[in-house]
Amino acid sequence: MAHASPFAVSGVYTYVRDRQLTLAGLRGSRPAQLIEKLGALNQVADDVCHLLRTGTLLDR
Repeated sequence: MAHASPFAVSGVYTYVRDRQLTLAGLRGSRPAQLIEKLGALNQVADDVCHLLRTGTLLDR
């Protein structure tokens, strides 16, 4: 039986894969979608992901 939904679904996102947060898990689905669409590589760099996961900067 088909039914109507008040919420449009624009995509399905995985938040955790192999016990690791994905970009959608770190940022949320909408920001992750925008980052991927724009190709904003600076937002997926190792140092940025480390900062989001731990709240600390990488030692260099």
